[in-house]
Amino acid sequence: MNRVGWTVQQPLKITASAKLQAAIDHWCVLIGFSTLTDTNYFVRHNQQLTEKTMSDVQIENTIVNCQLVSVPYSTVLKAIEATDSDPFTMKIRCKVEWVAIAQCVSLGIDAHLEASFIKGTDVYDNGTCEISPHSLCVLLKRLGDTEFKATEDHSADDLWDAATSLQNSIFIVLGIDDYGQYVGREAMGLE
Repeated sequence: MNRVGWTVQQPLKITASAKLQAAIDHWCVLIGFSTLTDTNYFVRHNQQLTEKTMSDVQIENTIVNCQLVSVPYSTVLKAIEATDSDPFTMKIRCKVEWVAIAQCVSLGIDAHLEASFIKGTDVYDNGTCEISPHSLCVLLKRLGDTEFKATEDHSADDLWDAATSLQNSIFIVLGIDDYGQYVGREAMGLE
């Protein structure tokens, strides 16, 4: 669940008869979705549909932080490169955070065809994590938008609190501020 809004991940090409395509286009306009053709698509902007070519807009995955600000994957990847954090390593000592991570990773491949675990590359073992850059982006996204399930020892609210706290801590370590901008570790008071 994206707490800010829907993000188009990848345009879909649908082949349909002209009559069916007209019905799909009409339905999309009524509910405010984008409609796609081979080279053009329509986006909702200030309650009006505007036609743009696919090359006019770059669609990018984002992570919603605890301030409900969207942080692009590219910002996280830039921070990982700048802080030489490939792989990103951390030691988790809090049981609640570890349970939250386990629930995020155990989701497997999500609706955006992303996974936060790459076998042979990422390590989640007894509190120790070594995470590749793309997997870290997915983990950060899931820490902020997973519907956590209560366990025997922890409520769903405790897991969500731990997850958002961990997400915020990772952003700080990478030098990303509350506004979703990479400002560097020094500006965050870490160096």
